[in-house]
Amino acid sequence: QQWLAALDIMTGLTARKVKADRILCNTALSACKAHGAWQLCADLMRQMQASGTSADHITLNSAIAALGASGHWQVALRLLKRMCSHSLQRDVVTYGAAMNAMKGHDGMQTGQWKTVLHLLSVVKAGALCLNQAILSTAAEAMTSVRWGASLQLLRDMHDAGLEHDGICWASALTV
Repeated sequence: QQWLAALDIMTGLTARKVKADRILCNTALSACKAHGAWQLCADLMRQMQASGTSADHITLNSAIAALGASGHWQVALRLLKRMCSHSLQRDVVTYGAAMNAMKGHDGMQTGQWKTVLHLLSVVKAGALCLNQAILSTAAEAMTSVRWGASLQLLRDMHDAGLEHDGICWASALTV
């Protein structure tokens, strides 16, 4: 319930016409993400825009994660596309959140594995550091779809000198 109290504080600031800074907004967005409150997250994003508080990659990473956790992967991908079109900084957390959004609650929908592979190729092409988390996320997102792609992800982890965790192995074995 502490996250609701944090959001109440944000609402109180707005009512008093006190402008919340980006750090406070990012904290509130993280609280929304942790509790799957995507609608509150969207409201906070609108409030930030209306008050002239600029979003950064942390803001948008939290929003993408909150949307994905609530099953709104299409909206999460639109937000990622907006980040790209506005040349906003993206990192492995951004792409990991988008891949997690694709995973969804009901497994991956037809064709979504292609988007996960595309996101992974963007990470590689952008010289972002491939790490265990991003490759595990990609492998887990594609568990029931592509055996060859899962094996390639394990190879990529090996080539990058990264350890294979239980999620990686379980994902590869269940494909």
